[in-house]
Amino acid sequence: MSKKTIGKYEIGDTIGEGAFGKVKQAKNSETGEYVAVKILNKERILRENMSDQIKKEISIMKMISHKHVVELMDVLVSKTRIYLVFELLKGGELFYKIANNGKFSEKVARFYFQQLIIGLEFVHSQGICHRDLKPENILLGDDDNLKISDFGLSALKTEKEDLLQTACGTPNYVAPEVIVGEGYDGQAADIWSCGIILFVFLAGYLPMDDPNLEVLFEMIKNVKINYPTHFTKKVTHLLKKILVADPLKRASLQQIKEDPWFKVDLRSLNMPSRRFSKKKLFSGKLVKESGRKLEQKGKEGKEGKEGKTQVLNAFDLIGMSGSFDVGRLVKSNPRDQLKSYTHFTTSTEPDDALKIIQKYLESLDNTIVKASEKPYKLKVEVRSREKYVLLFNVQIFSMAKNLHLVDFRKQRGDIFEFTQIFKESQNALKKLMKVFTFRK
Repeated sequence: MSKKTIGKYEIGDTIGEGAFGKVKQAKNSETGEYVAVKILNKERILRENMSDQIKKEISIMKMISHKHVVELMDVLVSKTRIYLVFELLKGGELFYKIANNGKFSEKVARFYFQQLIIGLEFVHSQGICHRDLKPENILLGDDDNLKISDFGLSALKTEKEDLLQTACGTPNYVAPEVIVGEGYDGQAADIWSCGIILFVFLAGYLPMDDPNLEVLFEMIKNVKINYPTHFTKKVTHLLKKILVADPLKRASLQQIKEDPWFKVDLRSLNMPSRRFSKKKLFSGKLVKESGRKLEQKGKEGKEGKEGKTQVLNAFDLIGMSGSFDVGRLVKSNPRDQLKSYTHFTTSTEPDDALKIIQKYLESLDNTIVKASEKPYKLKVEVRSREKYVLLFNVQIFSMAKNLHLVDFRKQRGDIFEFTQIFKESQNALKKLMKVFTFRK
């Protein structure tokens, strides 16, 4: 059966999932370029009165054009869907690298933090607050180029004195003033989130965390942070200037840029940005339908099931790991353009391996495991903290005879919880694992 096509884009596998739809990998049939397509359900958007927010996100993304911000390339519409086409960042989420390495060295942490601050400075210069800076919204492109993504909770500031009233964001990264709920400066709240992110870069864990949200919020409001002994005095000094409860006393982006620790090895990151335009994409209704035929006739249905193990290039898949990147030595496999740091190889046959994995996952508390339509794939749901849900897939790909790759891929939820489950699964499933050795 032919692949589903939206305009000039051939839609591929799901690489992420959000509140209003999925993110899929796609291929531009005209250029051969791979992109990420965020697919939004119009009926659900209208039902939950989110049309203004979606229009705002699209307008904001079209305004911002910067080397450290994900580029919105195209917007397509159909009767039931909105398709936002973004550049595909093959490095994936930056925090997978942290999960893989445990934590970053100070030099590496500074390199990424510098890019984050430069990108955020441009976003703020356009009068925009991100309001949801967190691990999932920091991606990596070529040459470890950091890019800020997902402006779904962003807000435009008309005046510096304006205070945002909506409490939003991910609990562990929100500023104290957001929790208090008396109005807050969105740009100052973004800076707080950057401080939490820098701490995680260096420590490999969150500075404040607790399963009980009330306890967590009290920790945040009182800034109860224990700084690890391996943190240098200079970086601790910078963090203590950023992670300040009073937003008026919190360091500004300019003060961060002038900090001695920040300026070490500072590259020419503040390059001229591409010109941006405030092009209006929508008028009147949620989506003004164009006369173009966006979806090929007869291709609205689901992709057909495949009857055998999906075969991928072994070097491409092993090259996804940070320890040995052979991606530059061989042509990228079109089935999987994203790096993943949560996988292992096995010589056990896929049927048997999947049964062993399923039995283990089902033994975990609050975990539901379901089979997928696709071969050798499981869908896993973990309920945590009552309201929060973690969703991830486990899929097995054949790489060569007697060599298969078991790939864990997060769809939604906390990245730290996901990577913890993966590491525990690795330990529990050691009998399945096969070490792969490269020889000259």
